[in-house]
Amino acid sequence: MPISLQVIFLSAAVSVVLPLLALLLVRCFGNRTGHWACYLLMIFCAVRILIPTGIGMPTVFHLSSGQESGTVEELPPIAEIPEAETLPVGEATPAPAPVPETPDTESVGDFPDPSRTPLLNAFLWQYGTLLLLLLWLAGGVITAIWAVLPQWGVLRRAKRFAAPPSEEVLVRYREVCEELGIRRPPVLLQAPIPLSPYLNGLLKPYIMLGNGLQDTEQIARILRHELTHYRRWDLLIKRLLVLDLAVFWWNPIVHLFVRQAQNEMELSCDEAVVSAWNAQERCLYGEALLQVLKSNIRPKERYALEFSPVRRTVKMRFHALLDMRPKRGGWILLLTAFLLIVGSFVLLGAAAPQPNPAPTLPEAPSESETALILEIEGQVALDRE
Repeated sequence: MPISLQVIFLSAAVSVVLPLLALLLVRCFGNRTGHWACYLLMIFCAVRILIPTGIGMPTVFHLSSGQESGTVEELPPIAEIPEAETLPVGEATPAPAPVPETPDTESVGDFPDPSRTPLLNAFLWQYGTLLLLLLWLAGGVITAIWAVLPQWGVLRRAKRFAAPPSEEVLVRYREVCEELGIRRPPVLLQAPIPLSPYLNGLLKPYIMLGNGLQDTEQIARILRHELTHYRRWDLLIKRLLVLDLAVFWWNPIVHLFVRQAQNEMELSCDEAVVSAWNAQERCLYGEALLQVLKSNIRPKERYALEFSPVRRTVKMRFHALLDMRPKRGGWILLLTAFLLIVGSFVLLGAAAPQPNPAPTLPEAPSESETALILEIEGQVALDRE
């Protein structure tokens, strides 16, 4: 098997084992350690599974064609040619002994031995690997389109008809930005449709509001949530999770991992927003969450960062809002995640096959050495005569 194909299989195995361990850790210790630690754990694992290498492991892109095939072997040593014996003058040179003929054991109908056809094996491995990579690439492109295209029309329509909100909302928006220490806030827009608020745009970020909310304080709480996403660069993490889905589209463990990572993103953002609030303020935040949930049009959560969650995660978010117990052990969870990631690098590098060394030919003698050898041989011939 080519080394490049073995590296791909080992990387795919890491994409199964590492997300599964991360899901188990979040499931067992998520409510005790705080969602911020679970979110960081998900980010580390999402970055790790996209790196197809390990410590001391040969990369796929720097292997030569001979090393990839795995059929390169060291050349046998050159046999020494015996010196010809000098015969006395007048004697005839003896005739060489006849070479016995080896019978041909293969008949016409026998199949050729695969070990005698290395070119055919290399051809099949090469084009089989190419076909597998093309299939992988096609699935990744389809998955990326599926993740981005459904909400593209809603986002484009909302931005086309959007306008700046009222002056009262803009003043409250500037106050929230000052409280969070954001000097360059995203542009605030409002669409004339019942849209769930969301944050979008990597190069030119903006926050889009719908016309479903009228209370300025509820809008301020929603803006605090979206600005927390903006301050933590969660839009970039969203793109990273979409890339994980596109690369490992065939892996159901990665799909579960990405869904849990999105949930931890929202839960950790809520945790950061309400960390200094009392129970009454948390209930008001939950009312704003319910009010936004009534919106009819929402962009898909895989691309934009919206305030309204998927309905199956509403209960989880309300439970986290009302949970005011102190969270401990977050750094222990992160240390465990760090050890898992470092261990994956080490184990992947140890399990990966190493390429065969390139064949080395004996060095040719220099001109002075050649002249010395010829001189010694001539002197020996003279002594024999």
